[in-house]
Amino acid sequence: IDHVECPIPIPVEGRLTELEYLLESGLAAEEDFCSENTGFPSPSALVKHLKDNIPDQEPAFSHGDMSDGNFFVDGQRISGIIDWGRGGVGDKWFDIAMSIRSVKEDLGEKHVGLLLERLEEKPDWDKIEYFLLLDVMF
Repeated sequence: IDHVECPIPIPVEGRLTELEYLLESGLAAEEDFCSENTGFPSPSALVKHLKDNIPDQEPAFSHGDMSDGNFFVDGQRISGIIDWGRGGVGDKWFDIAMSIRSVKEDLGEKHVGLLLERLEEKPDWDKIEYFLLLDVMF
């Protein structure tokens, strides 16, 4: 989908601002934060890392929460997509990262390769890891 005229930007910086607000307000899913899962000793250390390492962004039309719970499937085809609350122009690797996480959780690691093969993308694992960390407390 052409993203050029989409009026809703969702840059990484905006997500970081939202995450900081959620943390300051006690609304972040801090229970989902675990140093064993993220490698960071605290949510604030994770946020600092994310702010200090913002990747170059590849703008694309983004759903913003590309996980299996947001798709309706009729046989072999997608028949509907819901939960567009985070949709707009964002980095394409954010949606890919969320899809990879969903596939790993629901089907297992072995199916990630099939997803990437179908996307015909060479994975940018640095960006994928970045976006998985960015989403951990949302």
